Amino acid sequence: MILRLAWRNLWRNPRRTGLMIAIVAFGVAVLVMTLGFSDGVVHSIARAQATLDLGDLQIRRAGYGEDPRPGLAMPDGERVRAAAAEIETIAGVAPRLDAPGLAQSAYGSVAVDLRGLRPADETRVTRIAETVTAGRFLTSRGQAVLPRRLAERLDLRIGERFVLTAGSPRGLRAAAVVLVGVVETGVPRIDETLAFTHFDDLRDLVMASGPTAIVARTPTPEVTREALRRRLGAGVEIVTLREMAPLIDHLRRVVQAEMVPVMVVLALLMGIGVANTMLVSVLERTREFGVMQAVGMRPRSVAALVVAEAVLAALLGFGLGGLGGLVGDLAMARRGVDLSVAAAALSAGGGPGIVHGEVRAWYWGYALAVVLASVLLAAWGPARRVARTPLRPVLQVVE
Repeated sequence: MILRLAWRNLWRNPRRTGLMIAIVAFGVAVLVMTLGFSDGVVHSIARAQATLDLGDLQIRRAGYGEDPRPGLAMPDGERVRAAAAEIETIAGVAPRLDAPGLAQSAYGSVAVDLRGLRPADETRVTRIAETVTAGRFLTSRGQAVLPRRLAERLDLRIGERFVLTAGSPRGLRAAAVVLVGVVETGVPRIDETLAFTHFDDLRDLVMASGPTAIVARTPTPEVTREALRRRLGAGVEIVTLREMAPLIDHLRRVVQAEMVPVMVVLALLMGIGVANTMLVSVLERTREFGVMQAVGMRPRSVAALVVAEAVLAALLGFGLGGLGGLVGDLAMARRGVDLSVAAAALSAGGGPGIVHGEVRAWYWGYALAVVLASVLLAAWGPARRVARTPLRPVLQVVE
């Protein structure tokens, strides 16, 4: 009966009810979109690192993480690659060779991080080949692919030759390659420093004994690491994306911490709005509540009626705000948000200039908990006032 009365009472004053619904809807929409955006920033960085640069997991020679140089390549890299490919949780493996170097053209030179790839294997691990904006990706030896910014700095065009220089046990060595493609990933670290060439060309150039890393794609990095440790034994280090890019976890903690004040502000906004509206309603309906008590309704039931009205209005606002938040999150997930103005800050974590929002069910559960908590606290004051209002003065006024 109380819920039926509360629902009917809501529409006796549509303007007041609409105000409460609008306040809650605004708070819920902002909260849901804020959660989707902040989650999207972290996940966009993690996705970019996993699918364009570091992969989900890397197998390296012990000590390489502390001293990353071609001299610590893996002589038995082929055996390690074959063993890793047999793990059921690994969807693809690719050998890599990384080395510092110099790219030189007739118009200038640029310090770069050289990365030797086996094209067929790399496409099973990362999406770097999908980011080609001009020309094509590597197919054979004697070729190179550069980010657009580096190609412009060297004034290079597709089909032109340039020189890669790197250190080796016998000193500096150089090799001529042909620019066959230009990539643009949106990740500043890649677009400003990496130069891609064939694995065999870079291995000959730096005189390495094998790959510096075997990169794996896997949905379960921790489980896969344990399986690899049992199979490979000592002499290698197996690192996941979280260890290779610790700033991602740091950013996640920062985002979670920043959500606390956002939640508090939105809860206060909804709570104050509902409390003020309900208090005005209670003051205007003093006689009505007195009559209810006079005909036998207990004070607690009248107070419950006030709370029920606030909760029903809040739930309506939650529905509208949740729908608005869903539309906003879907738009951010599909189109992305251009944060190129903050590229310097994002590049520290290896993030792209455009981030895509996330859509997760728990956002609405979180928002509903905030709404109910704030509304119940806001309605408690007016409801308590109604329950404590003496019946005799009210009836005297009615008389």
